[in-house]
Amino acid sequence: MTIKEGIYDIREAFNSYSNDSELSNRHIYFLMKTARRKVVREHIERKPGEWRDQMTQTIVFDLEETSLDYLGTLGSIKRTTLQVPPAIGWDIFKPYLVRPIDRLSEEIELLSKERIVEIQYANKGFIYGFIDDDRYLYLIKPNSAVLLTKVAITSILEDPMDAELITGEEVEDFYLPGNMWLRVKEMVLAQLRSNPVLDTVNDGKDIQKAGTAK
Repeated sequence: MTIKEGIYDIREAFNSYSNDSELSNRHIYFLMKTARRKVVREHIERKPGEWRDQMTQTIVFDLEETSLDYLGTLGSIKRTTLQVPPAIGWDIFKPYLVRPIDRLSEEIELLSKERIVEIQYANKGFIYGFIDDDRYLYLIKPNSAVLLTKVAITSILEDPMDAELITGEEVEDFYLPGNMWLRVKEMVLAQLRSNPVLDTVNDGKDIQKAGTAK
């Protein structure tokens, strides 16, 4: 299902309940992605890996040299040139799957920020990565240089449209299996019926498709 189809489906169902026509697409999409986040998180906790391919997005990031004072001399450091979007998760254990693009023989192990200092005792042949508080991915190879120039990051993003900020390409897919849409739709409609938020200000900020100007 595309984002546009989802918004249309919600709007049609809501119009059968209310004759309000000023409900903004922006607000519908906000409720859609909020409900999707809850439904998907509950699903991967119950059945990790099921339908994952239908929910994940892969984004390619460029890397740049950098440094972090609090890591001292653990190794050379590179980071993504852009922030990594928040994710529901790759699975229940890791938020992201990180793979090299230009040196396929390299292996990347993603750790929590709290565990990154442990790499001084770890396998020297691995590249270790973590997402810092600034939402950049940092990569370190103990006592060696990180030679990668690009990485692919795969995950189930909290907001599928966040990928547009990195790729510059329009995201159309809602990244949700069709059999999970009914639950999301029910949650959105319940929220709209209890507390509809309308965009009645003619400020040019309403949207035909979430994320694009009218």
